[in-house]
Amino acid sequence: MTAWDDAQVRDRMWDHISTARWFSGKGRGGTLARLLPLAPVVDLDDLTVLPVIAMVCYPQAPEEYYQLLLALRPGTRDGLAQLHVNGETVTVTDAIADQECLTVWARTILEADPHAADGTWQVHRRLDPPEPVRSVDVFGGEQSNTSIMVGDAIMIKVFRRLEPGDNLDIAIHGALNDAGVSSVAKLYGHISGQIPADEDINTDLAMIVERLPQPQDGWELICEKAAVLEDVTDLVADLGRCLRTTHAALEHTFDTAEVDGNQIADDMVRRLDAAVAAAPALEPHRDVLATRFEKLRGRRLAAQQVHGDFHLGQTLLTPDGWRIIDFEGEPLKPLTERRLPDSRWRDVAGMMRSLSYATSAHAEPTAPQTLAWAQRARDAFLDGYGRPDDAESDVLAAYEADKAGYETVYETLNRPTWIDIPLSAIRAMEQDG
Repeated sequence: MTAWDDAQVRDRMWDHISTARWFSGKGRGGTLARLLPLAPVVDLDDLTVLPVIAMVCYPQAPEEYYQLLLALRPGTRDGLAQLHVNGETVTVTDAIADQECLTVWARTILEADPHAADGTWQVHRRLDPPEPVRSVDVFGGEQSNTSIMVGDAIMIKVFRRLEPGDNLDIAIHGALNDAGVSSVAKLYGHISGQIPADEDINTDLAMIVERLPQPQDGWELICEKAAVLEDVTDLVADLGRCLRTTHAALEHTFDTAEVDGNQIADDMVRRLDAAVAAAPALEPHRDVLATRFEKLRGRRLAAQQVHGDFHLGQTLLTPDGWRIIDFEGEPLKPLTERRLPDSRWRDVAGMMRSLSYATSAHAEPTAPQTLAWAQRARDAFLDGYGRPDDAESDVLAAYEADKAGYETVYETLNRPTWIDIPLSAIRAMEQDG
C-alpha cells in the first residue's frame, strides 16, 4: 500500500476531480478507484511535479482514466491533500494552479531532455521551440482539456481524459502540417505515456503546438456580433472555405470509405435513445428526430477523416485568417468511434448548429430579426463551403438533428440553464417537417 492508496487522500482528490470542468463523468455514479502516479517530470529537493492518473469506475460502464498534474512540497500547507511518506508530511497541490510549478515543468519539457526514470512517459520532439520559456499562463476558457500558454509561441495542451492509442488531435495536426495546410497550428511535439494499471496501456498525455498570434475566439467573436445583429456573412463564408480546404487535405491524407446509410441511421437512433434516457426533455421530440435519420436508409455515404466536433469554439480568427483547433472529436464518444471515417456533412452540421447557438447572445434570441440573422450566417457559411445537393441536404439535416440531441445531453449534464438552446432548434425541426 502506498500513500496514494490512503482513503482520506482518495476522498480529497475525488472532491477535486468530480467537480472539475474537464471531468466528463458527471451524473454517472463514478467512484475514484485508484491514483496511479507516473515518474516525476520535476524532482527537486523542495518541489516534485508529476502526472498522476486517476482511475474512475462506474456501476454500468467501463472505467475511465483522467490525468492530473500535481505538485508535491514537503511540510503542511493549504492544498488538495497531505501524503505521509517515510514519516514525513508532503502537501499535494494542483500544479496547474501554481505558476511557479508550471514554469519549472514547462522549462523541463521544452528546454531540457527529460526522461522518465521508469519509462512511464516520453517526450517526442518534432520541431525545436522558437524561444526559451519566460512566462506561463493557463487558458481560462471552458475546455475538456487544459491549455497552458508558454510565452508567445507555444501552447501545451494537457489531455485530461486519457484513452489508449494515438491521440487524434496530434495525428491530424501532424498530417495537415506535412500536407502544407495553413489552417492549423504547427505541431512541435507531444508527450506519450503509459497508464500503470493491470497492464501498461500506451496513451498520449499532452501535445505541444504553436500558440497562434493575436487569436480571436470564433465563438466569442460571432456572439459579439450576434448580440447587435452585425453582419457576419463575409466572415463565416471565409470560415466555410477554410473548412472545405481542410476537408480536402484530410481526404487525401487519411483513408476514405463508403459507409452504409442504414448503419449510420441505426447509430443515430441508438444515440438518440441513449440521449433520451440521459435527458428526459428529449422524449417528446424523439420521433421527429428519428424521422430525419430514416432518410439515410438505403444509401451509401462518402466518408473520410473529419474534425468530428466542429463548432465556433473550435476556431480562431488570426491576422492570417481562420484556424481550426481541437481535432479530437466529440468528447462523449469512445475513441474507437471517433477514429472512424465519417461524412464531411457532420462538420458542416456542427457549424450550422453553432451559428444558431450564437443567437443566445442577443437579448431576444427568438425574435424574427435574430432568427433572420442566423439564417443569413448559415447561408453564407454554406456558400463558402459549397452547398449540398438534394441528396446531401437530407444527410446534412440528419446530422443536424443528431447534433442537437448530443447538445441536449451535454447541456443537461454540464449547463442545465442552456438546455432550451438545442430544444428550440429541435422544435424548429418539428415545424420544418
